Amino acid sequence: MGGLIELGALDTLKRKAHAFESQAGADLPPLPGEPEPVDPAVEWEMSITLLVTVLSPALPYLPTVYTPDTIKALAGAIVPVADKYGLSVGGIMSGPEIGLLLVAGPLALSTYVAHRAWREQQDAERTLDAAPPPEVVAPQPRSHLGENMQDTGGRLPAIRG
Repeated sequence: MGGLIELGALDTLKRKAHAFESQAGADLPPLPGEPEPVDPAVEWEMSITLLVTVLSPALPYLPTVYTPDTIKALAGAIVPVADKYGLSVGGIMSGPEIGLLLVAGPLALSTYVAHRAWREQQDAERTLDAAPPPEVVAPQPRSHLGENMQDTGGRLPAIRG
């Protein structure tokens, strides 16, 4: 059986080819017509920016916290951790569930914030309606003698000396 390859040798070749593909692919330039590889930091940066943009209507302070420089630094810090655990933006940010979350999440948050504001307004109106009217104090009658005079009943005040 001169032309056949042993099964063990075939497995060895498959393993060597896989090892070569996983190592060589990172250093080779793209082939003609193949898209340029995307920098993972840029991919994370775009994803965080999208998330901040989507959540900003419900949380208007986010753009002041997540400035472009902050997002860039955060994305750069995420890359080594994502590489360590084998995560990528494409793996996390893909699928119909993520699309639903990006639309329904901010909508639900906006609804909650609007409902809370409406509820506070309703409570404030009820408090105003339930409060008793302010007590009206009638002015005290003024003496016919004037403000600085006392009624002594016709007697002269004692003179002290």
